[in-house]
Amino acid sequence: MPKIIKPAGGTFTTADITVDSSGRIIAASTGTAGGNNMKPVLWSVGPNSGTFTSNASKVLIYAASAGGGGGGRGPGSNSGRGGGPGFIGIFSDSITAPFTAPYAIGSVGTSATGNSVGNAGGNTAFGNILTISGGNGGQHGQPGQNPGNNGTVTSGTADITGVTSNNSYQKMFMFGQAGNQITGTPSFRGVSVGGKGQSNDSTGQPGIDGQAGALLVYTDSL
Repeated sequence: MPKIIKPAGGTFTTADITVDSSGRIIAASTGTAGGNNMKPVLWSVGPNSGTFTSNASKVLIYAASAGGGGGGRGPGSNSGRGGGPGFIGIFSDSITAPFTAPYAIGSVGTSATGNSVGNAGGNTAFGNILTISGGNGGQHGQPGQNPGNNGTVTSGTADITGVTSNNSYQKMFMFGQAGNQITGTPSFRGVSVGGKGQSNDSTGQPGIDGQAGALLVYTDSL
């Protein structure tokens, strides 16, 4: 008895098909598309703030807080210490469209003059998904002593974290090299690296500012 083949005429998007043992298509219907690729939709360096709006269902965020400023040096006194570097985290989350979230990107930690300590770098935050604190300012103290504390993730759960003075994490944001954080001529310092303290001399010069935070956001809407 001849086999009856179902009609499958028409145009189908991402088609689901059924093929019999003779290689003939015996059924076809419109299927379901796979997941979209992630697309960059926001890139900014601090200080900056705004509101992010998207119709996506998934968000991927690279966020870095700002570095702290270097400590000052007083006339004839000890050197200032370097500021603490910012912190970097990669976060992912499912979102429900339409999605809206405020964001803020940390500003540089400014340096200090004389016997004063440097100022902390600014925090970076994105809605209720993440907050990363900036690096602490450098202290006034003996050269070679530890710089200010690193920033840290204070809210949210990061998939990957690291200190922005680490060369591997710098490359993710195309950061520059940190250079010498305590004394000497500064090399190029990229986003979020801590500022330098200054060597002791007779003029009471200030330290060097830290660097700003950064934010890079991807969504699955193409």
